[in-house]
Amino acid sequence: MDQKQHPKRRAPNLEIDTASNTTLYHIYHTGYYKNGYSIHTQSDSNTPLNRFPDTTVGTEIHTESAQPSLFSCRRTKTSPKKICKAKALDNPRCDPRTETSPYFVHLPTLYGKNPPYTLRHGGTKAAPTACLLHCSAFWRTWKLEFGDILAQPGVVDGRGAVSIKYGTTKGSDETFQGYEVRGKRYIGESGKAWHQLQATQNEKDVDLAEKPKPEEVVLLKWTAPLSSRTREYQFTWRGFDFVWKGSHTVQPCKKLYRPFLRYNNLKLVVYIPGYGGEEANELILARYMSVASGRKSGRLEVYQHAIDYFLSQHAAALQQYEPAPTDASHGTHEQEKSPTVRTLVLESSAKTSQRIADVVVGTAMCMIIGEFTKRQVLISIILALLGAYDS
Repeated sequence: MDQKQHPKRRAPNLEIDTASNTTLYHIYHTGYYKNGYSIHTQSDSNTPLNRFPDTTVGTEIHTESAQPSLFSCRRTKTSPKKICKAKALDNPRCDPRTETSPYFVHLPTLYGKNPPYTLRHGGTKAAPTACLLHCSAFWRTWKLEFGDILAQPGVVDGRGAVSIKYGTTKGSDETFQGYEVRGKRYIGESGKAWHQLQATQNEKDVDLAEKPKPEEVVLLKWTAPLSSRTREYQFTWRGFDFVWKGSHTVQPCKKLYRPFLRYNNLKLVVYIPGYGGEEANELILARYMSVASGRKSGRLEVYQHAIDYFLSQHAAALQQYEPAPTDASHGTHEQEKSPTVRTLVLESSAKTSQRIADVVVGTAMCMIIGEFTKRQVLISIILALLGAYDS
């Protein structure tokens, strides 16, 4: 299949029952600067906290936003109970979801550097790393780097960045980009406790003779910024074309704002080539709906039944991109090798299933972060113009 050619006409959708097995992710901003994201399968409103500070019921206080907004002139009232709950959410001591959350997105802070986001398998920024999310200028291209070695201890250090021991300064020769450790940590940089621990150790890291490389690299491209398809993001994974794009079909709703729901809904489709020169089919794998809220970013629905169908129909084509497993039992009999071969096949299938799940969530987070940052820049420009006009 030619990866540079995309269907110009609207491709027909494959009818797959997506309601039978759907995973719903609730995505929230977290962190002091709201540059981190916690991903839960249970919403804030349905989460009983382990610890909740006692507050005086019925009292209200005025709060002002730390950052200017279009509604900064409006004084809002927030009860102390809501403020305490907002501080308790995503706190491992208070929020029980952090122990079972599937993903977390962390952005390390290193002054003078531009480290990538890290997608974690878990509910905290210390969880094992699934992939690295690099953003280019003006959010045109995102590079996602996958590799099992990222989850090994020490590869991604306590700062949240790849150690220079396992990478190169500029990511040359298709290696990971590593970041050196300064002798002094500046206030506000990531990894305060890690830096204190490193100061007590006098061991020097031995540089590796051969730097590890990513197993897979996915490029997510913002295809048409200045067009009617401004919400379209395209990437290729293992020979198949995927597109995040606007969805014209939304769930039935009797509310007044239903006609506008099409502008905050996106769907992820994979183009499955037809047979005998037929037009490619679209298979919907996930949907994302943004939410106008201070903490919540949106909801991501992943249709596991559709993903399983895609994997089962194209297992051979997908697994050929897996790294070749090393079989250490060449000297054994064929009867003794058979269980090992079956085990390798099962492990390869499980790894492919986990990898496509990480690709779906990773590309969705790149799109979400890019859209959020673009909105923040646009609001800042509007505020600057209004301020210049008033003066």
